[in-house]
Amino acid sequence: DALRLLVKFRPYPKLLVNPSRLSQWTAQAVESRYFDWLISGCIVANMSVMSLEHSGMSVSFSDGLQLVLTVFNVIFILEFVIKFVAYRWRFFLHRQHQFDFTLVLVCMLDFFFSVLKLNYTVLNDTLDLKLLRVLTVARVLRLIRFSKTIFLLLETLLYSLPALFNIAVFMLVLLTSFACLGVAIFGRVKPGRCLGPGRDFRNFPNAIILLFVISTGEDWGCFMHDCSVQPPMCNPEQADCGHLWAPAFFVLLVLCMGSIVLNLVVAVVLDNVSITIQTEHLLVKAADIRRLLILWQDFDHDAKLLLPTHRLPQLLRCLALPLGLAQEHRRVDLLRRLTEFQIPDHGGYFHFVELLVPLVRKHSKV
Repeated sequence: DALRLLVKFRPYPKLLVNPSRLSQWTAQAVESRYFDWLISGCIVANMSVMSLEHSGMSVSFSDGLQLVLTVFNVIFILEFVIKFVAYRWRFFLHRQHQFDFTLVLVCMLDFFFSVLKLNYTVLNDTLDLKLLRVLTVARVLRLIRFSKTIFLLLETLLYSLPALFNIAVFMLVLLTSFACLGVAIFGRVKPGRCLGPGRDFRNFPNAIILLFVISTGEDWGCFMHDCSVQPPMCNPEQADCGHLWAPAFFVLLVLCMGSIVLNLVVAVVLDNVSITIQTEHLLVKAADIRRLLILWQDFDHDAKLLLPTHRLPQLLRCLALPLGLAQEHRRVDLLRRLTEFQIPDHGGYFHFVELLVPLVRKHSKV
């Protein structure tokens, strides 16, 4: 399992600096650790300033807060401009930079409406622009790379998404089945203490919403009693009475949704956490794979995952141990090692995955 996790790594296209002098200068500034610290500090400060907003603010305090937030928006827009000048259109080849650009667009909208002092309710029927500012909170995710533990947990969540999607589909199937059954059985039950408009089984949408609420454990006992109502609290002639075996329906629902499905989610995440932790105890760690990814970018700038076969020895010599062959000085030893890897040749090219898998297997003793 840990090995399967390691071989999921893929290289990104290399950020090539534009040959112009301005691009060279801006690239040096962007790649400086001081620039990284400056932007990280601005992110923390921006989040702190946003937390100062509260109900009943004075006009002067609100204007001052808006001015400071505008300054931060300008800083983040300038950061994007500087990076774009350095890397031009290749800047958008990385998902992280695509995420940053989306937040920059939000900043531009916020900055535009702030400077022109437009009313945020202009688009009230379609979009509240104040809500866009909340999206900028996601910028704090950029700070995760400074914490190895949090970064590990985020990686675990990302690797868990396919399994979580399958559980979500299973959960939707269960909700649909119970909703159809609930509409057929409790569709005409009279309103009660909890059962009422929008929270009943009168139609399928209401039933889905109600069952989702019940699956979280909220007041499911109250809904169960409302669906179990009997004369004289209801009128059998109007067929608005409940059923004595309604508790079986709700208990089964809570067991399936609250106990089984939600525990499956926890189990999937914990399983991926344990697998991720196992990778740190292998001879080949995630950091070694990342070094290979960085080196691969120097050979394959566009991340096509294919390299000429004659460049394989050079790649392995440049790669640090344990994956690389930095200490294999003799050509005969290098050729012997390449023979052991049995990397397929596709018309003079080899694939990244077909190199990564034998490297990890060889040095992880798998």
